[in-house]
Amino acid sequence: MFKKTFIFFFFSLFMYANQITSAVIDKVEQGYVYAHIVDNNLNLDELKNGAFIVKDVEEHSIIVARANFVSFENNVLKLELYTFSDLKQTALPLPVLAPQIGDRVVLNTYVKHTMLIAPSKQDYEMVQNNFKDFIYFDTNVFAANLYSSSLIVPSRNDLRDFCKTWVVGSIMYVAENNLSLYECSSLKKIASFEYKVNKNENINFYSNISKQLSKTTDYFSYYNELFKEKE
Repeated sequence: MFKKTFIFFFFSLFMYANQITSAVIDKVEQGYVYAHIVDNNLNLDELKNGAFIVKDVEEHSIIVARANFVSFENNVLKLELYTFSDLKQTALPLPVLAPQIGDRVVLNTYVKHTMLIAPSKQDYEMVQNNFKDFIYFDTNVFAANLYSSSLIVPSRNDLRDFCKTWVVGSIMYVAENNLSLYECSSLKKIASFEYKVNKNENINFYSNISKQLSKTTDYFSYYNELFKEKE
């Protein structure tokens, strides 16, 4: 078991860390980093997806923090830091390393690995057919995970924990009048698409093992509140 955990940890760490460097840190100050861009093809809009701070230690690379885009002025990129805990394993404590000058900023490209929360099979399939740039995680796994804990609908922490375990980068939510994309770790909205819902079966979310919600619980009301921006 330890060997499997060990292999998964370092495979996942390699997968996250060995991506194209977007910027290099010039200053770290009061929870923020300031960096200069080194990727000439960088689209600043992609920074809304979040980023990782990667430290190179000899021939190895390790993620030491996550970062949210704040601003880009006078060729200086400002990012807000927060803890990276996605790969935390009880058998393998993460090294305590802080971002420093010279560390790399790597875009979070894993938002393309998403899990779709939809109110019906019809909407689930329609979204998949219309948004083919994404890789959709099987919602049966998520449903089974909830049911094993005697739950029907997820909490914000349930979503975050599931994303960490299965390396899912984002949650896509079908609302009544749009389709929203949330970064998994922060559950911060990073994109919104035009979409009109076709059918509401009042299930917890579409999967092959979906469960009906009670008459007093509504799919849209529940998830609108769940994904509401928190202070």
